[in-house]
Amino acid sequence: MAEHDWPAIIQPVAESFWGEPNKKLSSDKEKKWGSYGSRSINIEKACWFDHEAGEGGNVIELVQREAGLGDDNAAAMAWLEQEGYIEARERPQERRESDPAPEARQEPQPQGGPGDDGRLKWVKGYTYHNSDGDGLYQVLRGQWVLPDGSWRLAKDGQIDKTFRQRRPDGKGGYIWNLDGIGHTIYRHNKVEEAIAAGRPILLPEGEKDADTAVTLGFEASTNSGGAKNWTAELAALFKGADVIILVDNDEVGIAAGEAKAKSLKGIARRIRILNFADHVPNFPVKHDLTNWVEAGGTADELHRIIDSLPDWRPAPPVSKFAAQRGMDLAGSKIVYDWLVKGLIERGGVFIVAGEKQSGKSFFVIDLGMKIALGLGYGKGDQARKVRQGAVIYMASEDRKGVELRYEGWRRDHDVPRDQDVPFVIMGGGDGQKFSLMSDESVDAFIAECLEWEDYYGSLEMIVIDTFSVATEGLDEIHSGEVGKVLGRVNRIADKTGSTVCLVHHMNGEGSRVRGHSSLTANVSQVIEISTLRRPSPNRKMPGEEIKDADNRIIRKALLEKNKNGPNRIAWRFILRQIKLGHDDDGFEITTCVLDTPSSEPDEEQTKTGRLHPAQKLVLDCLVDAVADAGIDMPSGVRVGPQIKKAVPFNVWRAYVRKRWTFKAPENDVEQRNKELVEVMGRTGTALMNAGYMGRDNDKKIVWSLGKERKSVSAMPAAEPPPPLPEAVQRDLEHFSGMPDQVPF
Repeated sequence: MAEHDWPAIIQPVAESFWGEPNKKLSSDKEKKWGSYGSRSINIEKACWFDHEAGEGGNVIELVQREAGLGDDNAAAMAWLEQEGYIEARERPQERRESDPAPEARQEPQPQGGPGDDGRLKWVKGYTYHNSDGDGLYQVLRGQWVLPDGSWRLAKDGQIDKTFRQRRPDGKGGYIWNLDGIGHTIYRHNKVEEAIAAGRPILLPEGEKDADTAVTLGFEASTNSGGAKNWTAELAALFKGADVIILVDNDEVGIAAGEAKAKSLKGIARRIRILNFADHVPNFPVKHDLTNWVEAGGTADELHRIIDSLPDWRPAPPVSKFAAQRGMDLAGSKIVYDWLVKGLIERGGVFIVAGEKQSGKSFFVIDLGMKIALGLGYGKGDQARKVRQGAVIYMASEDRKGVELRYEGWRRDHDVPRDQDVPFVIMGGGDGQKFSLMSDESVDAFIAECLEWEDYYGSLEMIVIDTFSVATEGLDEIHSGEVGKVLGRVNRIADKTGSTVCLVHHMNGEGSRVRGHSSLTANVSQVIEISTLRRPSPNRKMPGEEIKDADNRIIRKALLEKNKNGPNRIAWRFILRQIKLGHDDDGFEITTCVLDTPSSEPDEEQTKTGRLHPAQKLVLDCLVDAVADAGIDMPSGVRVGPQIKKAVPFNVWRAYVRKRWTFKAPENDVEQRNKELVEVMGRTGTALMNAGYMGRDNDKKIVWSLGKERKSVSAMPAAEPPPPLPEAVQRDLEHFSGMPDQVPF
C-alpha cells in the first residue's frame, strides 16, 4: 500500500461514506463522526475505528466494510479507482495533468429529503491552469447519492454538495491538498487573453457559474476554495480588467462580493457588481447565475443587465456605533426620548446639586416618585409628561432619612400602604457597601438593578445619593480620576438602559457644582437647588432668605445645563412640614414634602427698582425726616443742584426707631439699639447701592435722591410722624448714648 498517499486519501474516503465530521470533536490529525465521536480516523496513520462496532483498519478495509465488498482487496481498489481516489493502473503514467476527473454517469434526480444518509460521489472535476495553460490541480464537486439513487438535499432544498482539491502525486495517484501550491484563479490563461483584448470578465462564486457564463459567450473566472481563499495576490491578476462580480443572493454572497470588489479597487480598470435579485422580481434567496439561466435567462438579457450596472462604489460601512448618513435622516420624524419632557433626557446622566440642607434629596425623591407612579411633573395643565418606570435610590449617605422622606411623600399623596410602588431604596444597613471607585462594586450593582428591572418590567431612573459618599477617596479636582468614575456611571446607564441621577454638592461659595469641570461637562443635564435670597449688601455674607406668605423658605430649582433642550429653566418650591406620628418615647416625628409657595416675592427687587418692606420703611423715614427736620445742604457736599435738603443721621435714626417693629422686648434697650444699628446698616447700604439715597460721613448727614419708590408689599403707607420737636426729640434723647456716625 505504500505506493499511494493513504494519509491524503483516508479523509475524503471516510467522508464519502459517513458525511462531514463533527467539527467540535475533530482536530487536524484526527476526525470524528457522531455526537460523541463514535467513529474516527487518524490521518497520519491512515487508519479508522468504529468504537460502537469495535472494528477498525486501513483504507482498503474501510472501503470493504462500507461498500459491502467483504474481504475482496481487488474490489476495494477498483472502487477507489472508479471514484477517482487513486489512478487506475492501466492508465499511462504520462497522463496529462490537465485532464478532468472522470465524468459521472447519468446524473440522478434530487428526490431525497434533507439530512438523509448517502454515499459521496464525485460528479464533476474542474481543472485549474497556470498562465501558460498547464494543469495545476483539480477541484472536485461531490454530491451524496441516497440508496434510492436520488441526490441528498441540503436544508435549503438544493442538492447537498462538497468540494475537494487534488493534484497528481507523480505515482499514478493524487495528493488531496494544495500544500505548497496554494489557490489560483480558474481559467487563468483565458483571463489574461480577455484583459489584453479589453473584454469584460464575469467573476461569480464558483466554477459551475463560471462555466455557465462561458457557455453564454462571456469570459469568466473564479477561485478555488471559495471566498475565504480569495487573496490580494489573486486580485492582482486582474490588473486592468473590466470585472463584473456576480454574487449569490444571500447575505454571505453579497458580503463576499463586496469584499472582492474592495480588493480589486485600484487594480481593475472597472468594477461592477451584479445581484440578480436587483433585476429579477422575486429572485429566490441563494440562487445564482446557473439558476437564472435554468429559469430561462439568455445571453442577450444578461448583456442588457450588465450594460445597466453602475460602477461599483463601496457600500456604507456596517457601523458598530449606529451610524446614519444625512440622507437617511433627511425628512425623517425627529424623535427625542425624554424621561421628563423638556427637562431630563432618557438614558443619560444628570446631576442634581445644591448647598447643604437646600432640599436636594427631597427634590429628587419627589421626582423619583412621580416617575415611579407615572405622574405629571408640575401642576395642572403645565405638568410635564414623564416616562413611567421603576426607580432605584442608592442611599449611600442617609438611608434612614430617605426612608422617612419616602414615607412622608407616600402619606401626603394618599398612596395606599399595600401598593407595590416601583421605588426601591438601597444602601446602608447590613447590605454591601456601594462604591463608584470599584468596578467590582459597580458590576454587582448593575446585576442587581437588572434583576429589579426583570421584577418590575422596567427601570427608568437610578439615583446615587450622594456622589461624594459613593466616591469616597476621589480627588474631585483630578480630571483623570473623575473621568474613570464617570465611565463607571455611564456603564450603569448603558447596561441598564436607565437614566442615572447623581446627587451632589455645590462648591463653598454656592456658585457652581463641586469638583472638576469635566463632571458637569460630560452629563446631559445639571439642576441646581438653592435657597432664594435677596441680594446681599455684603458680598461675604449671604443675602436674606426669601419666604412665602406662610413664612416658609422659598427654594429654587434651576436647569443650569440642558444638552439637547432649552436651559436656564427655573421653578420654585417650598418644603412643607408634615407629621408622621410619635416614636416610643412620645417624640413627634416629622418630615417634609415639596409644595408650591403661597406667594412669589422677587429676589431681584433692588436690581429691578423694587424695594422689600424693610428697605421701603427706612427710605420713607428718611424722606419724612428731610421734610420735617431738613437742613439746607451744607457747602462743599458733592451733590446735584436739585438736592436742596439733608438731615442729620441721628434725626433719621430716630424716625426709623419710632416705626420699626423690634424683635427685642421694649425693656431690653441695649438689644434694640444693636438691632437698629444692624438694620440701618444693611438697608442703608442697599439703598445707597441702588441709588435711592446719599450720605456725607464728615458732616454726618444723609439725604434722599428723590428716586421713585415701589414695593412688592401691600403694607399701607405709614402715617407721617408729628412735627418736631416733641416725639422726635424724646427719641433723640433716648439715643444720646449711641454712636452717631453713619453705619455703612
